[in-house]
Amino acid sequence: MLYSGLTLERRLVEGWQLPTVFFAVETLYLIYQRIHYKKDFIIILLVLLFANNFFIFIAEFTVYHGTTENRQYYLPKNLYQSYLWLKKEDPDYNKIILSSPLTSLTATFLADKTVFQGHGFETINAELKKNIWLTFINSNADDEKKIEFLKNWKIDYFFWGPYEKIQKPQYRPEEKNYLKQIYQADGVIIYKINNPY
Repeated sequence: MLYSGLTLERRLVEGWQLPTVFFAVETLYLIYQRIHYKKDFIIILLVLLFANNFFIFIAEFTVYHGTTENRQYYLPKNLYQSYLWLKKEDPDYNKIILSSPLTSLTATFLADKTVFQGHGFETINAELKKNIWLTFINSNADDEKKIEFLKNWKIDYFFWGPYEKIQKPQYRPEEKNYLKQIYQADGVIIYKINNPY
């Protein structure tokens, strides 16, 4: 698995590259000694090299040809400015932001806030939280349930920016009395949850 080219496996061996290379060369040498036909060794070696490049190709293909709502190459300037504003206005790290996964990824370190859903590998129940998020924005009804959700999770801020709008939501935050708009610039709106917990 270490040679698969997958990011997770590469992270697990950070700092152990030299011993890993040593063991890999040793293993290849042992295989070479035990194979009677050297052509077989070359075929095995080519298969191992091809498999590694195949996984890298698949990973790159999914990044460059996947849907635009699942990736972020550059942070939009308007979103960056909103993070800085929020960090200056409210320096408390324990405040929780509800936003799309892509907005949340950068909100943690630029706005210095906790997020409802962040990086999939680091968020507990990430798939569940993603589904909760999608349910939240794909309906403009059930305000009682949404208020209850915001209270239960102690959400303090709601972001409404480019990554939230790209999902074509039905939710209209400007119509909700439990959200108070505190920031608006260049298509990014930050709402504060009205009900204190």
